[in-house]
Amino acid sequence: MICGFIVALALSGLLVRLAPSASVDAAKAETAMLFVPLVWTGVFSVAYLFRSGLRAWLWLGAVSVVTLALFEIGK
Repeated sequence: MICGFIVALALSGLLVRLAPSASVDAAKAETAMLFVPLVWTGVFSVAYLFRSGLRAWLWLGAVSVVTLALFEIGK
């Protein structure tokens, strides 16, 4: 599930970028590390709800592009 991993990393990066700057960097990093497997597992589970593999690839690919775009905009 490459697309799920991309979504998880992008959302984790957004979490770190949008967290208040007053918070400790170590806490933000640890939260981001723990956030990735949770999101990745969720996306991995949702992938089985699609009727075909092509639909899953198309939808998850689109979600990956959107989350990467949000990550880039969040700079």
